[in-house]
Amino acid sequence: MESEAKLKVNILPDEKEALCNKGTTILKACASAGIMLNAPCNGEGTCGKCVVQIIEGVSAPDSCEHQLLSGTMLKIGYRFACRSRVTDNMRLIIPAESRIFKIKSVKASGIRELHLRPNITKIFLKVQQPKERHGIADLDIVEGSIKRRFGKVETSLGLIRRLPDLLKESSHRITAVIIGRSLTDLEIGDTTKDVYGISFDIGTTTIAGSLVNLNNGKELSSASDLNFQSGFGKDLKTRITSILKNPEDGLKELQDALIARINGIITELVAKKRIGRESIYEMAAAGNSVMQHIFLGINPLSLVSATHHPVIKRGIDADASMLGININKMAKVYVMPAISGFVGGDAIALILSTAMNIDNNIKLAVSMGANGIIILGSKDRILVYSTSASSAFDGVHISHGMPASEGAISDVIFSHKHKKIKDIELKVINNTEPEGITGGALVALISELRRLGIIEKNGKIKSKEELKNSLDNAILNRLSSDKDGNTFTIYSEKRKKVSLTQKDVKEFQLAKAAIRAAIEIMKKILKITDDEISEVYLSGAYGNVFIPEKTVEAGIFPEDYSDKIEYIGDTSYIGAKMALLSKDVRAEAEIISNSVEYLDLASREDFQDEFSNWLNFI
Repeated sequence: MESEAKLKVNILPDEKEALCNKGTTILKACASAGIMLNAPCNGEGTCGKCVVQIIEGVSAPDSCEHQLLSGTMLKIGYRFACRSRVTDNMRLIIPAESRIFKIKSVKASGIRELHLRPNITKIFLKVQQPKERHGIADLDIVEGSIKRRFGKVETSLGLIRRLPDLLKESSHRITAVIIGRSLTDLEIGDTTKDVYGISFDIGTTTIAGSLVNLNNGKELSSASDLNFQSGFGKDLKTRITSILKNPEDGLKELQDALIARINGIITELVAKKRIGRESIYEMAAAGNSVMQHIFLGINPLSLVSATHHPVIKRGIDADASMLGININKMAKVYVMPAISGFVGGDAIALILSTAMNIDNNIKLAVSMGANGIIILGSKDRILVYSTSASSAFDGVHISHGMPASEGAISDVIFSHKHKKIKDIELKVINNTEPEGITGGALVALISELRRLGIIEKNGKIKSKEELKNSLDNAILNRLSSDKDGNTFTIYSEKRKKVSLTQKDVKEFQLAKAAIRAAIEIMKKILKITDDEISEVYLSGAYGNVFIPEKTVEAGIFPEDYSDKIEYIGDTSYIGAKMALLSKDVRAEAEIISNSVEYLDLASREDFQDEFSNWLNFI
């Protein structure tokens, strides 16, 4: 008996194809292609989250779809992936809001390609024996062989002293390790396959690292953890204050805490792939100006002086051993250049990740981290603004805010039944008991509460009494009041409670208004309209996922941006890796550092007007 022919399901915009049996649900077909859909009701057809649009091969809707989807939506092919089955070859579109966004999945920039040109080169040499080279010096024969294949290099006196023993021990078969234009080491035998680098986002709240094979540019492993410096203060200003209070040891304590965490992550990275630390020859790092100064052991107090100037602006290559980074003893650490004051390598990494500096089209990029960055422009002119107000999106100053780590609520989903909101479902990192909420989940929550009328236009959380006739009891019972205002409880079990307070909503409004006002002023300076902005890129701290549609619904961006917003992940992580992989990127970074325009918008009267205009919700 012949087996039944498989049916094809073409999935857009992923351009993937799934082969499945007749009668398979679309949910399972997508999963077989590696695409996970948001289906918290487990196929009951009650949550309404796994909506897809079928272009070809649509089947008749079932009773659940008739109940929750409008007639117009059904007519143009919208179905629930958990209920609709494949009955013929099919083409379908999966909207962004129906997908599960993977935490900690950023691997590289999907916006631009790089030529692989790392700063590390390894060359295997078969060096002539002394009797074969007629008195030519050991160093001359080694450097000459390298010059023919690579170019001229400089060799340190320390390596020259070791050269005779190395040649003897290796039987004149050695591998030259070249960093930049310096011959830094000679290794016995052929070790050209073992050349690795690491890149780091040294964030205010989270540190994220990547282990990369520099022969092919592939990321081998990644890891992240909280920045141990949080013990000295959650934000940058409190950490600088800790240096002021302890001028003798404050900076060293902050640097030691940072280096210890980086070394811990390196241990995790190499353990995953069983790679020796001595095979890691370079590290690249990006962060805000304060974090980069502290990482290098440079006092950042000038950043909070009247002139707000950095000690160092250009990119720097430091010795890993001097910094205490536990990799190859000859390794270098590249740190991104800065732009000004608090605008550091993180802003440059954002520009590099979005290709804004090489594109004719005008783009907007917003980093919603502890130090918010708003960038607008094209290769002709780029404007940059930084605001600490956006720290709400990184969990700072939010009652139960936290980074994207174990126990953090990463999404809040309002479940439906018979077109009514019945309750909420929480997605928690590592599926543990909730400890707090990420910035991305905060945006999703506030957008939903605003849509339901629980949060008023002015930001006030309505009381249970005001809403008693309009919402289900499961939602109403999450509302409570105290002397500081009304509160919405997100999670409550035993002695653990996670909630959204009136103060949290106010912090959110301040962050939202700062970003929106900056965008409006920047457009005015460039004399452009929203229609002239071709793409809008959104980034966040490592693992902190923002759903573009929710940022629009929450009023952070105009409705006109709905179709052009793309969430691209942690751009400091991406930009640092780009700099590790390509010397060309480092050259671009220096040009960006000296060409972009930093705006001091807070001192402008029209900024204050715009800020006030955008405090309220739409």
